[in-house]
Amino acid sequence: MTRAALAGALLVLSLASPLPASAQGGDDPEDETASEAFDVAGFVGLLTPVANLTDDPESFATVIDPYLAMGLDVTFWVSDRFGLDVTGVYSPSQLAVKSTQFQGAVPDDLGDVQFLAGTLSAVYRFPSSGSGTALEPYFAGGFGLKHLSVDEIAAPEVESTTDPTATLAAGIRTRLLRNVVLRVEVRDFASYFESPTTGESKLQNDVVVTVGVGAGFP
Repeated sequence: MTRAALAGALLVLSLASPLPASAQGGDDPEDETASEAFDVAGFVGLLTPVANLTDDPESFATVIDPYLAMGLDVTFWVSDRFGLDVTGVYSPSQLAVKSTQFQGAVPDDLGDVQFLAGTLSAVYRFPSSGSGTALEPYFAGGFGLKHLSVDEIAAPEVESTTDPTATLAAGIRTRLLRNVVLRVEVRDFASYFESPTTGESKLQNDVVVTVGVGAGFP
């Protein structure tokens, strides 16, 4: 093969070879796995307390009824795996009576209870690789405040209160579109509630199961 033919073959190969991404103008705008700087999600679900709010052997027990919950969270991603999450949850539930060994009259209704919680959590996710619709499991843990607002009819058994709360969450997120994320989450708000009548503090685990849709921003 002559030098001219060899040079011609090398020129053809160089023109046929694809350019690297940096030479083509940067990242592909259609890359659905690109990381976002933060995302905002609204969610709805069910608040399910797993323990009585109060237990008074000389009276009756009280419990927050399972009820619709809704809220908003904002997650700031400091890397592909770690983030900080601000979560707010609200549930307009009701306060129910559970009979005990008390022989006296038990009220039929203790009114409404407004459940509000706000927390700041650290988040760890397992970023997906490949398809933009791949599942991304994540875990979160942090602290915040929980507020219960009850009607006057609930006194003296239950009174409105604001208490520190710890939170743990686990969930799965996936992309519906490039910047639209669907997520399913189970979150526990753990706090102590002190009974106004007995002075006893009980650990409360208020579990919220939610489905949410959010938008990611680069």
